[in-house]
Amino acid sequence: MTDANEILISLKPRHAESIFGGTKTVELRKRRLNVEPGCRIWIYATIPTAAIRGYARLDRIEAAPPSQLWKKLGSKTGVSREEFETYFQGCKVAYGLVLADVMEMEAPLPLARIRETIDDFHPPQFYCHLNGARRSMRLSRRKYRPIEKQMSLFA
Repeated sequence: MTDANEILISLKPRHAESIFGGTKTVELRKRRLNVEPGCRIWIYATIPTAAIRGYARLDRIEAAPPSQLWKKLGSKTGVSREEFETYFQGCKVAYGLVLADVMEMEAPLPLARIRETIDDFHPPQFYCHLNGARRSMRLSRRKYRPIEKQMSLFA
């Protein structure tokens, strides 16, 4: 896989934890990402974690009015219906990134370590293509463990 097929997204730690705990298999977005199925999505958990925790493969992107997306994927989003509706308030289209093949790093890669190899690294607000950064961060040399899907707390 080339860096062109790999992106980095930032998530709040609780959402990253849900993905790596196997209860969240859909990441929600208000805007569509310009990526194709099969893309590797690296997951950066924001402060206080401030580290890349692992990655997932993008199975597909679902786009629908929020109410329809909730009916189809709500139980896999790791959020309550109230949180979902608040997040998409005023949006005509909601996007669900359906994740597969989730792999968690045995030891997360902290922001300080990333900045030792990439001086001007800043975690993305939306997402960014890695453009050679994967090799610089030596992500392929790290150890990972697969995550199994679990039942969601929200239905």
